[in-house]
Amino acid sequence: MIKIVQDGHKALRKKAVSVPIKKIGTKEIQKIITDMKKALASQEDGVAIAAPQIGESVRIFVVAGKIFDENFIRGEKLPKSHVSPSKDLVFINPEI
Repeated sequence: MIKIVQDGHKALRKKAVSVPIKKIGTKEIQKIITDMKKALASQEDGVAIAAPQIGESVRIFVVAGKIFDENFIRGEKLPKSHVSPSKDLVFINPEI
């Protein structure tokens, strides 16, 4: 299981770096995204996760597709057999 880091971890205080466009398709970045999705799925009421929350100081975050599911109510479990119609959304190098 992928561990979600807690308050005090250095990655949470460090400025996350941009992901070079050339590296987006690499195994390294794809593994980070896969790990983020696994960590997010492990949290019943989790709706989003940022890479620093798994100890990776890069500018990536994932929004759970289940929040777009009309059957999802935060704090309530969906049946294990339920398949959300929406996929997780991955954002790389977001800017405000």
